[in-house]
Amino acid sequence: MVLAFRANRDIDAGHYTILNNIAPIVTIIAATVLLSESLSGLQLLGAIIIILSAFLVTLPNLSGKHRSNSVGVMFALLSVVILGLGIVFERWMLTRIDYGAYLVYGWGAQTLWMVLLAWPERKNLNLIFAKKNFNHVIWYALTNTFKGVFFVSALKVTTNVSLVSAASSFTAVSVVLAAYIFLKEKQWLWLKILSAIIGTIGLIILNI
Repeated sequence: MVLAFRANRDIDAGHYTILNNIAPIVTIIAATVLLSESLSGLQLLGAIIIILSAFLVTLPNLSGKHRSNSVGVMFALLSVVILGLGIVFERWMLTRIDYGAYLVYGWGAQTLWMVLLAWPERKNLNLIFAKKNFNHVIWYALTNTFKGVFFVSALKVTTNVSLVSAASSFTAVSVVLAAYIFLKEKQWLWLKILSAIIGTIGLIILNI
């Protein structure tokens, strides 16, 4: 997360989103090598289709003027590779300790690190509690928490981390569809609909 924040100082969000779609590919390769997990031919096809739909739906972000440099791209790629490996490690840990213990130790350590990293910015803490920001912060925190709980739960019950990682690529598609429904963003609508159809087909194939 720290590397991702650093990367976004030097490259556009659109460029970072495109690079972030590589994470499931890293996870699939790492899970095959480190956990001896593999996808069947049909599942691999579904994963490829979903990942392609994620790339397709974020292509409009590359239109227009964008800033990008080699340092930003390097940080972005590092963050993506670490994220992909981290998901595999998370799955490995969940096979060795209790789910509750993992939440306490894993998320507890993550919370501690985040507090330490954010400590120099504590003077801006009052911005969180400002009336215009507080509700947004709470909703963001709740949705992010449930996203994390569901993702870890999926890793706990799955027999193949590659399936979970590939399916999570559909998030990129669901984000732009949500933006169309709730924010009325209608640019590149045909591409977004096509990406959603392709991604849905990939999900169906992945779960056959």
